[in-house]
Amino acid sequence: MCLSISYHGLLVSMKKNYLCVEEVMLSRLQNAEFISLLQRAITLLPRKQSSGGEDGQPSVQGLDTQAETEGEISDSMYIDDELVERLQSILDQLSDLTLESRSELQSKELEQIDRDRDVLLGFVFKTMGQAAILPLETQRKAGLVLDNELGVYAGTGELPQTKETAVVRGMIKDSKKTDVAEAISTLGLTPIFAELERLNDLFEKTEIARNNAVAPRRTEAKTKELRAEATLIYYEIVDRAFAANLLHGNEETKSYITNLNEEIVKAEAKVKRRLGKKKGEDPEDEDKKDEEETPDTTDKPSTGENPSTDDKPSTEPGETEDPGTTTPPDETTEPDEETPSEDDTTTGGEDDNSDRPVVQ
Repeated sequence: MCLSISYHGLLVSMKKNYLCVEEVMLSRLQNAEFISLLQRAITLLPRKQSSGGEDGQPSVQGLDTQAETEGEISDSMYIDDELVERLQSILDQLSDLTLESRSELQSKELEQIDRDRDVLLGFVFKTMGQAAILPLETQRKAGLVLDNELGVYAGTGELPQTKETAVVRGMIKDSKKTDVAEAISTLGLTPIFAELERLNDLFEKTEIARNNAVAPRRTEAKTKELRAEATLIYYEIVDRAFAANLLHGNEETKSYITNLNEEIVKAEAKVKRRLGKKKGEDPEDEDKKDEEETPDTTDKPSTGENPSTDDKPSTEPGETEDPGTTTPPDETTEPDEETPSEDDTTTGGEDDNSDRPVVQ
């Protein structure tokens, strides 16, 4: 985000290194990371009133202090309170949408509950079918009672999930009749029916919670829209912070940019680790590899002459070079580095590590 500023005619002694906000590719951040970073950009803003200040003076908030997001923004930042309030509202909505997206996890949970419920139903009806060949007469009679009272529920596990829940509820109700309950106990099925009732109730509650959640497709579209607006407001805030520090720099503006830069570095490090794991690489190894491949030219002596001819062996005394032969160029000699043209230098335009919107 830093601009390369040059004023013709100014003294060399007036050159200054300006404190800038680090660039960050917000689109690479996951929702939780995105919300966290932009929330810190709000939290770190100095306020006119703070419990940590003295004599009513605004205090600079550090990373180790509790976030204080109430009160007007300090005048030194030149940032409108309405802008910050809008960003906070967007972040709150994004947090809600992130929670609603958990409905997909609830769907997976429903599938598992339904499978467990079907296993219990299968065991009950299998036991009822084998009761006729059991050795004890009491067991055979119990099997007949269950067949007469609960036989109509055979095949319940093949029904659609919602309908199956209602049918199992009726089956549980019939199982609590006195003669049926005694037959269930005789065949040792009492704990099976207790677990079946628990799973059926759990399925119903989980299904209601899932249906009350926002559809995932709507959630994704709304999240994309909110993130786009939040990105624009974020860059508006940090641009104003940079301008305030450039024109009227004080401890508040410097502290804000410094602390925010630390948060940006942390966020980028998380992204780098995550992307490195997906590729099966160690990001730290990649950094070391880049350092090793970067040639170090700081200690090489300069002769002021063409480097392609500095290493050529000189002609020994008494020897003359054959004028009829031409010395072939050294194929291993690297060409001189091209001096970048004015068009190739970065003077504050779009950065490869930023998704900052370009103003036409």
